[in-house]
Amino acid sequence: MKYKITNEIKIEIDEQFDGKTLDDFLNYFKQSKKNKYILIRDNKILLNNEAVKLNTKLKINDILNIKIDDEEIDYVEDEKSADIIYEDEFLLIVNKPSGIIVHKEKNEIGALANRVAKYFKDNSIKCGVRYLHRLDEDTQGLVIFSKLKFFQPFFDDCLANKIIKRYYKAIVFGYLDKEKIVDKPIGRDRHNSKKYIIYKNGKNSKTKFMPICNKGKYSLIECELYTGRTHQIRVHLNSEKLYMVNDIIYGKKSDDFKNMGLYAYKIIWINPLNNKKMVVELPSNRDLNYFKMF
Repeated sequence: MKYKITNEIKIEIDEQFDGKTLDDFLNYFKQSKKNKYILIRDNKILLNNEAVKLNTKLKINDILNIKIDDEEIDYVEDEKSADIIYEDEFLLIVNKPSGIIVHKEKNEIGALANRVAKYFKDNSIKCGVRYLHRLDEDTQGLVIFSKLKFFQPFFDDCLANKIIKRYYKAIVFGYLDKEKIVDKPIGRDRHNSKKYIIYKNGKNSKTKFMPICNKGKYSLIECELYTGRTHQIRVHLNSEKLYMVNDIIYGKKSDDFKNMGLYAYKIIWINPLNNKKMVVELPSNRDLNYFKMF
């Protein structure tokens, strides 16, 4: 669909929704019953500049206008702005450094959400800070934020159903010679509340590991998550005797690398309105350059 986003979302209906109802359209974008009610009640969604009902049928070349309400930035701004890797009308993709968490309480500072708030303020973007997922404190890499409230439920659903794909790179002690899928349940270690273990009664957990290259005692591995359990990659690597560098819980100390060796390095998603495949990758850094290829 053709679209334009200013202070409203203007969408030209194409064959994807030709003959479908407005309710079908809103259901596709995962709008709740409450959101649909407010959009109709307050005339925040118009069809060809006229009020519309949920059962109204759409046709090719119809124009939908969805009002974008101004929002307050809902996190305290940090002194340091976020490292923006990619931005469009829908999403902000940020490089989270190792050593900070994605969010704290909204009136605290020191988290990635506060740096995004700083970026929004500096650039006069009237938008709530809406992270779509999190990374562990010591994991570096890409985190997605939704800029438009209307599309957040759609992106949440895409993440839950693995339509948005996230890939990691791990630096480990050990050698992986071929692709391997680890399908082992994970549960919390009852003796250490900060640790997770392979546990037969734990939650189903599945990760694919693919070797990229090796250098000396280290390997660089690409990791793809099929499920999203806490510490999943780190636990599954440990279970295969592949020990992540500088991971104090599951790995081993290494003086050759600065940080823990886990990087959320690639995100693949689909533009919600024109269905174009989008790919963003994390720029190189000192630790990954150790291998000179990746």
